[in-house]
Amino acid sequence: MEWESYWDNLIEKKKLRPRLDELDELDKARCNPYTTEQICHKIYDDYYRIWRPKWKQGRDHFLELVEQFQGVHLQTSRIKTLDSLLVKVICKRHEHLGDPDSLYFKIDGENYREIITDLIGMRLIINYRGKWEMIHNEIVQHFPYVEDMFPLEQVQYVPSYQLFCLY
Repeated sequence: MEWESYWDNLIEKKKLRPRLDELDELDKARCNPYTTEQICHKIYDDYYRIWRPKWKQGRDHFLELVEQFQGVHLQTSRIKTLDSLLVKVICKRHEHLGDPDSLYFKIDGENYREIITDLIGMRLIINYRGKWEMIHNEIVQHFPYVEDMFPLEQVQYVPSYQLFCLY
């Protein structure tokens, strides 16, 4: 994909020009060395060429592993699209342009993966109440960094009758 045409199309399609103009004006007044376009271009190169393919590979490995677990009824996953990521960067920078303490105010092509936390998502629905802890332990064994991100105290079992009450 050629950056210039991709960028122009994204800005037009998502009607982001007013926000970009405002961000550029503010960045210039603050002597920020990078424009929003330059930040997004760096993210584009990094995400499109390096991280999205790595996460796709990790997701595929995760789903292969989960297929071996008994009691998993359904699994779904998604990886944030490049369009969605860049729109989020622009909108969040704009939303927080007056808040220098905000991480979104400081987002750039190097730190976006630490600031935007919904780049990849996976969901499992487990048939049997007693199986979730065993499945959690298997996931942590194969993906040890998951334990740091989602300690066991944050894993919740939701009985199926409660799910039906939500509808």
